[in-house]
Amino acid sequence: MELIVNGIKINCLLKKNGDKKIIFLHGWQGSTDSFIGVADRLCGFEMLLIDMPPFGKSSQLNRPFCIDDYSEILKQITERFQYDKFSIVAHSFGCRIALKFAAKYPEKVEKMVLTGAAGLRPKRTLKYRINVLKYKLTKKMVDKGFLKRERLNKFGSKDYKALSDDMKKTFTKIVNEDLSGELKKIMCPVILYFGRNDKETPLYMARKMEKNIDDCALITVEGGHFAYITHINAFSRIISEFI
Repeated sequence: MELIVNGIKINCLLKKNGDKKIIFLHGWQGSTDSFIGVADRLCGFEMLLIDMPPFGKSSQLNRPFCIDDYSEILKQITERFQYDKFSIVAHSFGCRIALKFAAKYPEKVEKMVLTGAAGLRPKRTLKYRINVLKYKLTKKMVDKGFLKRERLNKFGSKDYKALSDDMKKTFTKIVNEDLSGELKKIMCPVILYFGRNDKETPLYMARKMEKNIDDCALITVEGGHFAYITHINAFSRIISEFI
């Protein structure tokens, strides 16, 4: 089904086989497909899977977004479905939205299961800091007309370079926001599910979240950033028993 929220088409998938409500939030460049295998394994829930724009079948953004913008989209969607209280299952980028939303609207979120959760500022290596410095110096030279703008193309990942200008600004806003200050505001019980070999969101992030969220348990398994798919049956069972 499709909703129009703030002029943006949002694609949603609703699966009903019970009363308890769960909202699924996918990772960056994911879609409703990201959690459909999990949702198919659950019984006794009303499950809403959302394509956060511009991913999946949702439309492009009409301006650069920050996490607050995505949080407000989630709020409006839940109001359309008349969800007063619900749980959230999220992966990676989706966890940023979940953390922000649960901190802003603690009365609405019953429980959360967060896997490969992003949202904390990563530890930066010396190599990273040197590359940032090189980029800033190159950009300054470009802005002053001493170098051609094409010189900036050597910076950034392949995925980043492929983004539109609005999505580059969105991506930058999202990854630069540290949600550490939101963790103490989370009032609901939380399970963190992390792969021990996760390179995108390493275990030190999970341990910091566990320490700062009042009611939180950390489960670690063999695997990487998509450990919830690697261990999909076990992950689904945890959701079923916890929520």
